[in-house]
Amino acid sequence: MKKTLTSKLLVTISVVYLLSIIIYGWYLSNYQINEMLKNNHHQSEVYTKSIALSVKPYFAELNISEIEHSISEFMRLKGVVKISVINMKNVIQAELVKNSAGESENTFNYGALYSGMREDGEFDSVFKFKVQEAGVDKGWVVMEMNYLHLKDLKNSIWLTVLISGLIIYLFTVFILISRLNIILSPLTKLHEFTRNITKNLGDVIEISSDTVEIDNLIQSVNWASVTLKKQDDQLKDSTVFLERQVVQRTAELQSAKEHAELASNEKSQFLSRISHELRTPLNSILGFSQVLILKPGTMTSNQIDGVNEINRSGNHLLNLVNEILDISNIENGELSVTIVSIDVVSFFNKFYHSIVGLAANREITVSLDSRVEKGSFVNADEQRLTQIMYNLVSNAIKYNHLKGSITIVIDIVERNMLSVKIIDTGPGISDSNYDLVFEKFARFNNTDHVEGAGIGLHLTKEMVELMNGEIGFTSELNKGSTFWFKLPLDK
Repeated sequence: MKKTLTSKLLVTISVVYLLSIIIYGWYLSNYQINEMLKNNHHQSEVYTKSIALSVKPYFAELNISEIEHSISEFMRLKGVVKISVINMKNVIQAELVKNSAGESENTFNYGALYSGMREDGEFDSVFKFKVQEAGVDKGWVVMEMNYLHLKDLKNSIWLTVLISGLIIYLFTVFILISRLNIILSPLTKLHEFTRNITKNLGDVIEISSDTVEIDNLIQSVNWASVTLKKQDDQLKDSTVFLERQVVQRTAELQSAKEHAELASNEKSQFLSRISHELRTPLNSILGFSQVLILKPGTMTSNQIDGVNEINRSGNHLLNLVNEILDISNIENGELSVTIVSIDVVSFFNKFYHSIVGLAANREITVSLDSRVEKGSFVNADEQRLTQIMYNLVSNAIKYNHLKGSITIVIDIVERNMLSVKIIDTGPGISDSNYDLVFEKFARFNNTDHVEGAGIGLHLTKEMVELMNGEIGFTSELNKGSTFWFKLPLDK
């Protein structure tokens, strides 16, 4: 449970004050009693000497009555317990003691041996003084003192200091509580003001304090209230402005989105129509060129070369039309794949034999490194997988050196995935072009003998991902590139 500032101050002051009272009372009582004991010891020494001088004339005559009379006067002194007069043989000549009623009594121990002096205590002391006559030792005067009245005085001092300290403490607490209520009352008002700061924002608290620190705190709260009000107004204005901007931008973006979708649909429809329109004459051109190639008749060698070029260009143009149509279908979400279980070894052996002739035209050797056991199957669309392989291998041929090499590596890797790598010995790809590799219409290895529109790799990536696969590449400039893709196996 948290405590108020007033209670904490009172507890702190009380502890400090009470400790001070205890220390002061202990010091004062001990100091006063020690000073009194010193004075009493000094007086007792004087009394003992005086007794020795008063009994000296009666020692030689051994006048016991006079000796007792002399020492009886000193027995009236406060604190005297017993006075003994003994000769040099330690025999008692006279001895008086004080009874419990405070009266002197004779011990009648004449001629008895003196039993010895008591040890000094805090409030008990024994004083001894030698009796001499003409330089000759005659005996001793022994006076025993008791200062119990000083012990009572010590307790009285303790009690007086404690009572007076408590009275002063209560008076101080009363004054302190009254004063603290006056000092801390502005803090209570300040607390109420800050609790409702959201309602009081912009207002100032009209209170003052005669304490510098509290007055500074009030001024700081007032400054914060005014400043926060200004910032809150600015924030509201900015919020309204931003909301209007958001509404306006949203409307503009919605309009732009609708226009973009309309343009995309029109583009897709245009590409689809133009592709179909181009296919009809292309099929005729390719059909007649193939007839002429198969039945050259009376054509000259130059004419045969021309027909072959027509056939090659027509096939190239048909491939471009097909790729553009596939991209259009992908963008419209209309490109579909039919996933079936494909025999890995059989498929890649068939593909390898179909591609060897294409590479031989540029004197490039193609090798197949199959690390897959027979009876392994991959989940893929066979037509799309053939298209993927054709795109990657044809790129490896187009961008390779004359008499270079291509290695197709098929293997099974972790997570039951089929890994296919196409490794070439071409010029490689610079680091600055890495981000462009799978972009549409991106061509960065521009050479005279390379054909294409730069959409094959983009289309390949889309088809691999449609079949739940992954695709990527690594390359080292002037040493070659490795394009790879992974497809899930049929478990």
